[in-house]
Amino acid sequence: MEDNRKRTEYNELLIKEFQGKDPILDIAKIESTFHNGTRESFEVDGNTYYIPWLLNILMMAGT
Repeated sequence: MEDNRKRTEYNELLIKEFQGKDPILDIAKIESTFHNGTRESFEVDGNTYYIPWLLNILMMAGT
């Protein structure tokens, strides 16, 4: 989970820095979004962190 927290925080920093200046391809958003538009996430201390949905499925399957 710590990796995903850091990943989300880093992604948010990049978006803050470059939004409106350069086009952004938000790969983290793409990876965490299901086909129906919902996103895979978890919360810690009131903060939402996103996780690639496929990675979460694999972790739950024990692989």
